[in-house]
Amino acid sequence: MVPLIAAADLDANPAFARLWEFVTRELVAEDASSLGKERERERNWRWRATRKTGGRRSRRGKVDGRDQERDDDEGDEEEDEEEDDGDGKGNKKEKRQSSDLSLDQHLHALRVARAKRRILCDVLDDAGAYFDVSAVSQSQSQDKMTPEADPSQSLGELVRVIAAYLHVNLIGVGSLLGEGGEDEEDLLYEDILRFKANIDPIANAVSSRLVEIESSLCALSNIALEHSDGSEDEREARAQSNMGHSLSGSIQTQLSRLSDLRDNLLPSSLTTLSTNLQQLLTLQRQLLQLQIQHLETSKHGVLSRYTMSNIAFLDTVAQTMALKAQVLLLEARIEVECSPQAERRREVIREKMVEVEKEDAELDDRISVLEGVLAEYEAADPDGTVMPRLGRRYKEIEEEMEGVKRDIEMLQRQAAKR
Repeated sequence: MVPLIAAADLDANPAFARLWEFVTRELVAEDASSLGKERERERNWRWRATRKTGGRRSRRGKVDGRDQERDDDEGDEEEDEEEDDGDGKGNKKEKRQSSDLSLDQHLHALRVARAKRRILCDVLDDAGAYFDVSAVSQSQSQDKMTPEADPSQSLGELVRVIAAYLHVNLIGVGSLLGEGGEDEEDLLYEDILRFKANIDPIANAVSSRLVEIESSLCALSNIALEHSDGSEDEREARAQSNMGHSLSGSIQTQLSRLSDLRDNLLPSSLTTLSTNLQQLLTLQRQLLQLQIQHLETSKHGVLSRYTMSNIAFLDTVAQTMALKAQVLLLEARIEVECSPQAERRREVIREKMVEVEKEDAELDDRISVLEGVLAEYEAADPDGTVMPRLGRRYKEIEEEMEGVKRDIEMLQRQAAKR
């Protein structure tokens, strides 16, 4: 048996709650092992809900009917079980067919049912507006009448209330709260009875609205078919042929057209699109090449000329700075040469020059004297024997002087030792 899930978890996940309700009530409820317990639990729940809301419904005069219903349910419990056995034998094929369906098929059927319920809610809302319009037309047609409740207007409000209730139950807000859902049914009991009593005009309004919706959808489908490919004569012939078709026929025609587009026109269109895209890319590449060439011939040439002009300007500035530096050096030299220190240095230099000139003159005089002496020696000793003898004698004198120096140093050392 499928375990129960907490109500808080179901409230937190309404979509899973609706799926859980469908699985437990429609799929698993047909299991023979838990069918009796499920029905007994349902009867007990109904009985408790009836006792809880019995006081409020007693003012409406419906307590006896609910008690009688509970008694009938309790009295017919065995008969229901027997009928379930009989129906189980008779509906064995239907159960086998339902068990053969996969979960995807069940979910698809559930989605279809929910879509139908949503369409019903929307159409009921539109039907309420239809009753409002009819009420306005009746009030305009009846002049100078006593004011009284308009039945069409009340039917419009009733239809909107029932549509809102169905919408709430469809989204799963009140269906998961057990007793809360029963309270809502009790609050809307009179409205439900009125809805059932006025089912004929409501059904007429709903059918009229459905016919209008189908007509508008057919018109839209015809417009779509009119704007399809083909010549003007073919479009007119197709539009005239489709004027009497139903919505399903129009949809089938559109589906066939879409399949034809997907199988035939779409591949060729994609091929054409890819070819055009390649051509556009080629043209874009050529355009970029032309732009690059234009930049190289125009903008890059201008930049090179601008760079060369900057180089020439900087060269001129460098030469000017060099000349300016030379001028500044000359000015500094002039200032240095004209200073008092430079004058004093020049005076000193002049004095030294005079002294050097005097020494040069003296040296010249001595040289001339020596030359005269040499001339006399040469005249006195033409063979050159006197000079070697003088040299030897001078050498002997120097040796004697060296011996005397050594003796003096020895005596000094001896005197120092004493």
